[in-house]
Amino acid sequence: MKKSLWKTLLIIFIVLLLIFSFVYFDKLVRRETFGLARMKLKNEAMLAMEQAGDLALSEIGAHPEFILTERDSDGRISYLTSNTALLNDIASLTLMHTQENISSRMSRIEVPLGAILGSSLFSNKGPVVPIDIYMQGFAETDFITEVKSAGINQTWYRIYMNISVDLRMVMGAYSEIQRIETQYLLNESLILGHVPESYFAGISDK
Repeated sequence: MKKSLWKTLLIIFIVLLLIFSFVYFDKLVRRETFGLARMKLKNEAMLAMEQAGDLALSEIGAHPEFILTERDSDGRISYLTSNTALLNDIASLTLMHTQENISSRMSRIEVPLGAILGSSLFSNKGPVVPIDIYMQGFAETDFITEVKSAGINQTWYRIYMNISVDLRMVMGAYSEIQRIETQYLLNESLILGHVPESYFAGISDK
C-alpha cells in the first residue's frame, strides 16, 4: 500500500513538474520572441512608412508649393501658412502607400529559435517561430510646422509629417498591438524677408 502511494505521489510530482516547466518555457519563449519581433517590426514598419512618403512626394511632381505667403505694400511678409490642399494630397497618397507597403511586405515576421534562446553562436540559425502581422484600422498622419530664425531677415520654415500605424502581432493564442510612429521631413525652406514675430513660437500650427 505504501509503495503504491509513493508511486502515485511521484507520478503527480512529475506531471506537475512537466506542467510547470512547460508554462515557464512557454512564457520565456513568448517574452523573448515578442521582444525580438518588436524591434524587427519597428525597423521594417518605419522603412515602409518612409518609402511611402518618398513615393507620395514623387507622385506630387517637381517643386510643389508648400508655403503660401502674402506681402504688404512695403514688400514685408504679412501672412505665412502651409499649403493645406497640397498637404492633404500628400497625406492621402502616403496613407495609401503605407498600407500597401505593410500589407504586401509585412504579413509575417520570422524569428530564429537560436535568437530566442539567446545563443550568440546560433543567433540566426535553427527553426523559425512565425509571427503573423495584421493592421489595426488605418494608418494616420498629421503635420507639424516649425518656424525658426536663421539670421537677419532669414527664416527657416520646416514641415514635418508624422506617420503612425497600429500593428497586431499574433503568435498562436497570444497577440500584442504595437504602435509604430515616424517623423518625415516634407519640406525645408529658407524664407528671405521680415517675418512677423507671431510666427516664432517654435511650432506655429499643426
